Amino acid sequence: MRPTHFQFVALLLCAWSFQECVALFNTTIVSPYFNISAVSIPSQKFNVTSDSPAQIVVSEPPVGDVFGAQLEKQPRLQSFDQFGNANDDWSEPVTVTVRAMGGQDSDLQGNRTISLDQGIANFTDISLLKSGVVTLEFNCSTCQKTAHAQVEGRLVLVGGEDGRGRIVSIGSTGNCTDMAPALPLPVRSVASSSKTPVFGTFGEKARYGGLVMLDSIGNEPFVYHGISGTIDQALVIQEDGQEEEILLSGSFRNGMATLRNYELHPTIAPASGMLDPPCVKAMLHTGSSMYLGGCFTRVVNGTGVFGVAKLENNQFYGLSGGVTKNGAPGVVNALAAFNNSLGMHLFAGGDFTHAGGVSSNGVAVWNIGTDQWMSSVGGVSSGMVHGMAVHDFNGVATLVVVGDFTINGGYSGIAEMNIDNGPFTLGAFRGGQSISGSVFSILSRPGQLIVGGNFTRPTHSSNTMQWQGSSFSALQGCTSDIVVYDLKVLAPIVPTTNVTGV
Repeated sequence: MRPTHFQFVALLLCAWSFQECVALFNTTIVSPYFNISAVSIPSQKFNVTSDSPAQIVVSEPPVGDVFGAQLEKQPRLQSFDQFGNANDDWSEPVTVTVRAMGGQDSDLQGNRTISLDQGIANFTDISLLKSGVVTLEFNCSTCQKTAHAQVEGRLVLVGGEDGRGRIVSIGSTGNCTDMAPALPLPVRSVASSSKTPVFGTFGEKARYGGLVMLDSIGNEPFVYHGISGTIDQALVIQEDGQEEEILLSGSFRNGMATLRNYELHPTIAPASGMLDPPCVKAMLHTGSSMYLGGCFTRVVNGTGVFGVAKLENNQFYGLSGGVTKNGAPGVVNALAAFNNSLGMHLFAGGDFTHAGGVSSNGVAVWNIGTDQWMSSVGGVSSGMVHGMAVHDFNGVATLVVVGDFTINGGYSGIAEMNIDNGPFTLGAFRGGQSISGSVFSILSRPGQLIVGGNFTRPTHSSNTMQWQGSSFSALQGCTSDIVVYDLKVLAPIVPTTNVTGV
């Protein structure tokens, strides 16, 4: 019997490639001439092991506590080979070194060399003798890449009660440390840099302003006078290649000043002239530009800039007429920025009804790319906005707005706006939450949203609360009636109980 055309092609294919032949006939080929079957041959037993460590990853980042004390949360690292496999069977010393501006290994105390145990390195007694923003660097002899982790400082809240100022740091377990328990006035803002570790600003309803600073080298903390007026905000910035500096804003001469290495420097008037009146309540640094909000109405020697302006290339620029309230100049108390699919946007919050002629009740949206105000839906029906922050709720970027206000539906104190894409609509926070009283500050960090202010009793038991996913609850520790004006996360801090009076 002669083979068919198909059988003939199959024979040629099998002669060319056994694998193709097997695939064609689904493992077994039966023909009038021969049978071919795939046969599995077991190999010798072998073990798969990971290669030597090529990199280490910080699985639990460190959290700073108090200057000179052991880190509140010690770093934990895990090693991986060059293929990304966990080295759970490798043991090798891992060395940790401190890297910071002007930092030395002597700034770090404790056992800095830990051996991997099943691919894990757990440090237990690391402490820092340096304030400011500190970066830890981890390495091992076979690692192709080093690991880095920035030490996250304690949460610090500032405010006052009964005419007294408070700077309070809160540990991860709720333990509290009064940084300056005897200040003469409520503290409005707090900031820190590697050169000026911790300070508060105060001066509201006073003939003078002041700074309280805590010295990183262990000297007595001190209160420093140098500004005649009110300091409302402190902002740490760092230009490319430059050291950190702290910008101060408020109602004083020129409305802005700079603090470098404990020295106060007045802001040099730009070529366009300074803002008038000198009333700057909010600052936002976006790299090449500085955006300012406040109650100013014009630039000296220049045109009107109602409530919001941009400082760029030593010139002040208005934002298409700024903000107004029923035809009069409006006030901007808070600024935030976010880059979504529609471009980079600036968000302004305060006391106004229009932005550049666009209806914007209390919250306005400026498109930085197109230099124009955008329309938004909803808004504040009464009252004003004091603060705002961008927070991530399960991958959705949301602008959270706080203050003394009511929105449609009767919700008060807090609201939200989805800013991942348009339209920008201000609505009830998380579907219907309210805060009774005044909300002055808000802090967003991964997995945590905290608000502070002067909240109504007995509706709220504390003036500092955090979001728990379905409701707010009092922040653990420090639940006294401090009126909270600012919330920040600062680098490791120097404890103190003595402050020079004024």
